[in-house]
Amino acid sequence: MENKKLDKQSLMAMIKSISIEKWLLIGGAGVVLILCSDLFGTGDKKETKNSSDVNSYVNVDDTDKYVSSLEDKLEHIISKLEGVGAVQVMVTVKNSSTKEVLKENDVTEKDLKESDSSGGMRESNEQSKNESVIYDEFDNSKKSPFVVSNFMPEVEGVAVIAEGGDSPVVKEKITGIIKALFGIEINKIAVGKMK
Repeated sequence: MENKKLDKQSLMAMIKSISIEKWLLIGGAGVVLILCSDLFGTGDKKETKNSSDVNSYVNVDDTDKYVSSLEDKLEHIISKLEGVGAVQVMVTVKNSSTKEVLKENDVTEKDLKESDSSGGMRESNEQSKNESVIYDEFDNSKKSPFVVSNFMPEVEGVAVIAEGGDSPVVKEKITGIIKALFGIEINKIAVGKMK
C-alpha cells in the first residue's frame, strides 16, 4: 500500500513539474494526431461539407408501397367490424412521396475593380454556384443519397366495397373509422356492397 502512495505522489509531483510550454506541446501533438486520423481514416465515414442544402426528389415505388400498405391495414381493421364481412379497399393520394436529400452548395464570388489612366472606374461581380448531392456509402460498394426527411403522400379519398356495405349502420362505422384515421371529408369516402 505504501508503494502505491509513493507512486501516486511521485506521479503528481512529476505532473506539477511539467512546464506550460510542454503542456501546450502535448496538446498540439494530440490535435495533430486527431487531424491525421481524419485524413487517413478507413473511408467508411459520411461526407461532411461546409455548406449544404436540402433538395427533394419523388420516389414512385415508395408511394405505391405506402398506398398498398394503407389499403392492407384498412382492409384488416374494417373486416374486424361486426356485419362487414369480406372487404376490399382502394386508397387514392394527392401527391407522391418525396424525399429531401442533402446537397453541398459551393458558391464562388469575385469582385473586380479596375481603374484606367483617365480616372475612370469599372466594377464587376462574378458569381458561380456548383451543387452536388451528398451520398451515404454502405459497404463501400453501394451509394444512396443522404436522406434528410421523407414525406409520405396525403390521402385524398377512400373507396370500400364490403359484403355488408348496403347496411346504413355498417356504412356509418366504416366512414367513421376512415375519417378518424385520415381526417378526410365524408364526401371523399365511398362505401358500397360487394357482389
